[in-house]
Amino acid sequence: MEKMQAKESKTEAEEEPMLEEMGGNVPIVDEELLLGLDGEVVLEEDGWSGRSEKTAPSFEEVLEKIKEGEKKNSARKTRSEEDVLREDSSWAAQMEMEVSIKDRRKLLKGWHKFILASEKLEKEMKEKIGLFTTCSSRAINSILAPVKKFGEELRGRWEEIGGETWIKAVMTVMSVRQIENGIELEKALLEWGTQEKEENEKLKKDIFNFQELHKAEKRELELKVEKLEEELDRARRRLEVAEKAAKSEKKRALEMKSNLERAA
Repeated sequence: MEKMQAKESKTEAEEEPMLEEMGGNVPIVDEELLLGLDGEVVLEEDGWSGRSEKTAPSFEEVLEKIKEGEKKNSARKTRSEEDVLREDSSWAAQMEMEVSIKDRRKLLKGWHKFILASEKLEKEMKEKIGLFTTCSSRAINSILAPVKKFGEELRGRWEEIGGETWIKAVMTVMSVRQIENGIELEKALLEWGTQEKEENEKLKKDIFNFQELHKAEKRELELKVEKLEEELDRARRRLEVAEKAAKSEKKRALEMKSNLERAA
């Protein structure tokens, strides 16, 4: 009897740390514990059916099985949440794609005036502070200094990127090219850049080929000119020989005429 009590006390002592680790929450076992005909412990729908009390599952085995079930439920819940997030992101992307260029024009309409109105906001804030407080002019200027600095920087940067002109130019390009959103615009710009690069490379090749062709034609013309100059020199030499021969014949003819006149 004392041995059995000691054994039960030992079992309880082993179970207490486990219960503390579980935060005091005792899990509910889905399987129902039943007793067989011979008093053995039987677990329904578990594969442990027919095991005697001596071979019945221990508390650790039952706890391990419960933890496995909780892990499965947690994994199932995580997958479900991921599916929901994936659906939400796809829906958001779809809505982004559905924003037309006309809607974007409406969204950007008046943005230029809105930024320029920041200067008016500073004046209104200064008037309100002076009206509802007793702050000195120096204190008011100190309070509004960050707002004024932010407004000046905002307007300056807006002017640097082109202001309203830049927006109109982008919207015009998107309208002409039938581009609906920023993703399509970026893709189109990359495609245009690639096309321009390819066309430039093609033009460079054409220019190089034309230059080589020009060099070849120039060399061919130079050879023809050299050949013609050589022929011209030969013709000049032949002409000189012919002129000398003509002079000689003329002189001889005159001599013969003179001789004939004397003989007569």
